Amino acid sequence: MIAHMALHHHFAELSEPLKKYFETDSEDEGQEDGNRERRRKSRLIGYKSRGNSSDDFNVEKFSVALGLFFVAAVTCYAVYLGYKQSKDNESLSGFKMKELTFEDSTKGMYNEFRLPNDLLPLHYILYMYPNLENMQYSGLVKIRFECKSKTDKIILHSAHHNFTKIAIKTINVTDIEDILVTKSQRNLHKEMLILTLNQELVSGYSYDVYIGFHGEINKYYTNGLYSSINNGKRVVSTMFRPTFARRTFPCFDEPQFKTPFKLIIQHNSSLNAVSNMAEMEHIKLEDSENVECHFKESQPISTNQLSFVVSEMKFTEKTTKSGIKVRVFSDEINNRNADFALNTTIKMLEYYGNKIQYSYPNSKLDLVPMESIPLDATSNYALIELYEPLLLFDVKTGTLFQQEKIIRTLANAIASQWFGGIISQNWWDEVYLFEGFSAFYSTKLLEDLYKDWKFDETYLYNEFQEGLRADASRYAKILAETSLDSGDYQLQAPSVAQKSEAIVRMMSEVVGEKGFIQTVKNIFQQMQFSVVTLTTLGNTFVTFVPSVDVVDFLHFWTSQKGFPIVTTKISDTQTQLLVVQNKFDYVKQTKWTLWRFQIPTEFSCSSKGVEKYVTEAHNEFFGLPASCITADKGKKFLDNNTYKCDAGGRGFFRVDYEKGDWKNLQHILKNDMKKLQPLDRADLISDLFEFSMYNYRSIGDAMLFTEYLDKETHYAPLYAGISKLQYLNDIIEDQTLKRCLKEYTSSKISSTYERTKNQNMTSVEDKHIEHLVIDYITNKENKLSESLIREYEIQFLKWLLSGERNLLSNYMRDVIVKVGLKYGSNYELDDVITYYRKSEDAVEKGLLLEAIGRTQKQHKLLSSEDNFLSSEEQLKLITYSCSSNVAQSSTDYGYKHLNKNWDKVIDLIRVSPNAVRDFMWSCFGKYSNRYDLEKFKSLFAGKELGALSNVYKRVEEQIQHNIHFVQNQSGELRKFFQKYRPACLKDY
Repeated sequence: MIAHMALHHHFAELSEPLKKYFETDSEDEGQEDGNRERRRKSRLIGYKSRGNSSDDFNVEKFSVALGLFFVAAVTCYAVYLGYKQSKDNESLSGFKMKELTFEDSTKGMYNEFRLPNDLLPLHYILYMYPNLENMQYSGLVKIRFECKSKTDKIILHSAHHNFTKIAIKTINVTDIEDILVTKSQRNLHKEMLILTLNQELVSGYSYDVYIGFHGEINKYYTNGLYSSINNGKRVVSTMFRPTFARRTFPCFDEPQFKTPFKLIIQHNSSLNAVSNMAEMEHIKLEDSENVECHFKESQPISTNQLSFVVSEMKFTEKTTKSGIKVRVFSDEINNRNADFALNTTIKMLEYYGNKIQYSYPNSKLDLVPMESIPLDATSNYALIELYEPLLLFDVKTGTLFQQEKIIRTLANAIASQWFGGIISQNWWDEVYLFEGFSAFYSTKLLEDLYKDWKFDETYLYNEFQEGLRADASRYAKILAETSLDSGDYQLQAPSVAQKSEAIVRMMSEVVGEKGFIQTVKNIFQQMQFSVVTLTTLGNTFVTFVPSVDVVDFLHFWTSQKGFPIVTTKISDTQTQLLVVQNKFDYVKQTKWTLWRFQIPTEFSCSSKGVEKYVTEAHNEFFGLPASCITADKGKKFLDNNTYKCDAGGRGFFRVDYEKGDWKNLQHILKNDMKKLQPLDRADLISDLFEFSMYNYRSIGDAMLFTEYLDKETHYAPLYAGISKLQYLNDIIEDQTLKRCLKEYTSSKISSTYERTKNQNMTSVEDKHIEHLVIDYITNKENKLSESLIREYEIQFLKWLLSGERNLLSNYMRDVIVKVGLKYGSNYELDDVITYYRKSEDAVEKGLLLEAIGRTQKQHKLLSSEDNFLSSEEQLKLITYSCSSNVAQSSTDYGYKHLNKNWDKVIDLIRVSPNAVRDFMWSCFGKYSNRYDLEKFKSLFAGKELGALSNVYKRVEEQIQHNIHFVQNQSGELRKFFQKYRPACLKDY
């Protein structure tokens, strides 16, 4: 039975201007400046025949309650009611709307992974009404498409919503009988709608298809249109990337289809709507509290870039020199905190326009804060949604490190306006190109505009090392096969960006700066708002750099998982440095049998400075000229002539040396560390510790490279060494070795602490060092920290009693609060909890929650009957507790929490996947014995993991690594202490 649903159930009365959008027959409908043909041709780039998938599935029986629904200009409800009673199948624009009924039979149903090539979308008009009161939405989409080859089917994407009616109309042709739908099918597995028609569509003709739809709004971003709470107020926003647009409205949801969008949103007049384009007009609907917001037509964009937000937020606005309006949205409380992001964004827009030599083409750029978001930022064209602490900066409570994160996040999100918005991928197997270019240019921006902040030695280096560790996993993703699984996609994104940036950076070194700049400039000038394929990119590079096959270079790096170990050795004649590449494997080093990488690398040589080379991809050995290793050509290699491969430490590979060369490098660190740059020193420590974790090298050798740390003055090598030593302490179970590691680490860090007390630490890097050292000292309850702890306790109490938010330093705030709670009483804890509950500042709430989690008092809050924390907050609190390793009970509590709240955690991964991932790694990733491994596996046995599956596999793999390391390297670690710190091994 068909249930008829009146139009007013979905919409308030609609405005007269809508009629021109939904009734026009003009071929250039909605297009500006008569550019339809040029745009159509540009969109055809990359539109080629694709391979088909033959996956089989069983379609469930599907029945939908359908009703009358069509958006047209009506002057009053009575007119509509009369129309409905007399012309149930005919729209006001004079053609028939057919109710969709779906057949149970799956015979003959289209069942490929990609859409067929028969139809090419040209233009969308989308009307949406998200109702925040009943959490329902309704809409109508009008899609104009061109028939490329005759067919009697319209196949497009659709999922998670219900339909009302449909109509199809031929453009500028009057002598063709009505086109009717004779059969409707839904492929639930492939998320497709298949409409079989009563006649074939004619190749070269254009058609309009009108589809009415409605659905529910929920909290899951995988729904496409979802709801969240910002400071107690509901917000409706979209997350259409990678393939969630189809879950909100019927569309051709593949990235190669770039078309203009005309968007109209109906909403309550107390709310604001924002989208990819600037607002054109607001129309008050008669006898209603609603308005229609009409947005300007967009440039051609993909469905995954379309975005809108409906909320109560207001905006603060500034304008660039070129007239671009930059708006930062927030609630009234946080409105004053927009200036930092506004000024930073304006600076970055101007930088990218000059660097890329193509100006930002939109009239505005909107930045919207979200309390809950699957990624740090979703970079849709001209509308960026960001996690609130990464956008709004309060000068009273904000920290130095928050400023850094805001700059880093905005730099990448704004670069994505060019790489991903203005030009974008043909298909998801090439998304790495645009992730890589965005990250590469954002790094350039940080190096040029924020040189004194030394991002390359802080955040960028740490992110790069995380990318290498992630790609060492047997479960790492091949970039050219990026998964579109709804949960896994967001969890992959950070590691994809890190590896992709490294690949683009290495590519720029291969082609040279001049050729790289010319190619990028040409692509934007010739292909704006088009798709750019790998082949197109390669052909453009050939124009300016004919000697380099960019496609071949990228193919080697993106068609296989993992990365190489570059091993160097001196030739038998001692006149050449030989480079061998092998796979960085799980347990042992093995040779590749299929292919290898082209590796651009720089060698810093004691006699020649820095020299660049590119290895051959097809040869096992690559011989460097003797000039790299000797002062004069023809002379043999000398023992005192040292070199460092991968100068700067930014190649996506690790470097191993012969034993004698490792010894020479260790000698330099100990006696003259300034011969090597800070990143090179950090790189040596990181590589050697990773080799020991995988049993390539002895942990004793790695420990030798930390001996010099008491003299280190730069953050990157200090962080590399201290973090590795802390990790060893976490996974080693032998209590004597734990004590030795603690004493050893403290001895290395104590001199740095004394230096921070005696010097004026003013630079950003200095503040990072001071924070690293003091955080370690106060956490480990070292005697060295007694006076410091007392000082911080006093500062904490003054802050707590006065309520003055700016009493604490902006880079030591978290340490002071953690110390105050750790050594304070339950009374202070209760005060902080009260402070937390009252706070409306997301940054401050995050800091307080982390401080509570890093004490042994967090269980008081979690077990309280008055536990006011949300599921996400509870998980973050346990994560902080596990990561700080304050007590063994932390991991036990994490285990119990997951066991007890399994459904909530699985539900949360659809809202905040990164929170679940961090919890898993922090609470279980440090397990290092067989008992804990079996305990971990039993916890997940028989459970449907869904999007958690890949995280589970990686954590299990890490536990196995830890077990192997403890079994194989504990003896080597003991030998090191016996030789260099024998006193610590004596029983107390």
